[in-house]
Amino acid sequence: MPFRPGISGNPSGRPPKKRALTETLEKWGHKTVVYNGKPVAGRLLLSRLIWQGITTGTITFPDGSILHLGPTDWKDLLKFLYSQIDGPPPADLHLSGADGGTIQVDLLPPSEIAARVAALMASGEVTISEEDR
Repeated sequence: MPFRPGISGNPSGRPPKKRALTETLEKWGHKTVVYNGKPVAGRLLLSRLIWQGITTGTITFPDGSILHLGPTDWKDLLKFLYSQIDGPPPADLHLSGADGGTIQVDLLPPSEIAARVAALMASGEVTISEEDR
């Protein structure tokens, strides 16, 4: 049966996105892990290890193995941490012209662009460095 115009084929809408990390932490984060001879909640240990990696560049795991983070690994861990703290930046971008109207864009042919650049250079308003010539 085809959908009628103006009627959604999914009236309940798209289901909410699941947050895999959040769900995993909720499921496994309460489990106790022995770290430095003391029982620690897995969630707390994870946050300690992330913080250790950010502040020292190394992560010491419960089994005693040590991971030395390279610059790219450190940057990626820092980006991950901030994405979990602040969430991703808003993707909304609303542009409008004068008085909230549409933005008018005039596309010029290459010959017109060249003529305008030449006029600006001749007037001294624009200069090109020797390096960019």
